[in-house]
Amino acid sequence: MSDARTHRKGMSLVEMVAASTILSLGVVTVSTLSIKSVARVRENQAEETAWDILDRQLTTIDYVGVDAFLRAGQLSGTLGSESNPLGRYEWEAAVDEGAIDGLYTVTIVIRWGPEGRKRQIMASTVMSGTPTQVQTTQTGQGQQGGTGGGAQTSGSTGGSQTGGQTSGQGGRSGGGGR
Repeated sequence: MSDARTHRKGMSLVEMVAASTILSLGVVTVSTLSIKSVARVRENQAEETAWDILDRQLTTIDYVGVDAFLRAGQLSGTLGSESNPLGRYEWEAAVDEGAIDGLYTVTIVIRWGPEGRKRQIMASTVMSGTPTQVQTTQTGQGQQGGTGGGAQTSGSTGGSQTGGQTSGQGGRSGGGGR
């Protein structure tokens, strides 16, 4: 009988089932974590794209000037499409005149994702535009100063109050030289 015990090789059926079960649970766990990781990477890419769009919109507003942006009247839009791998992004801008003349609070909201699970990001900043009072004064000075002052005034799209007054003074000196 001692020979039968020493010659026993291999695993029993119960040991095989237990080992297979443990291995299967490990594979399922790793697969689930991988799928969740890939989904999270896609969500991060979509959010990164949204931040990029937000940054581009703020840069565009800063480049063209708040006043010109408001005159254009396009305060919302859509980028991308449903067939695009990056998806469809909706942006909306709100511009509020601040307590100080010539300063505007610009808020941009970006929305994306499926209808039931829309995600959004938002940023708000303060930008300078042409102060209303200085703009009126510039127009009057440009008319008094001649066409040279008017050209300088219309070319001014923003800046600080001091910059606006300097442009207006240039118009007066250009008209006074005639």
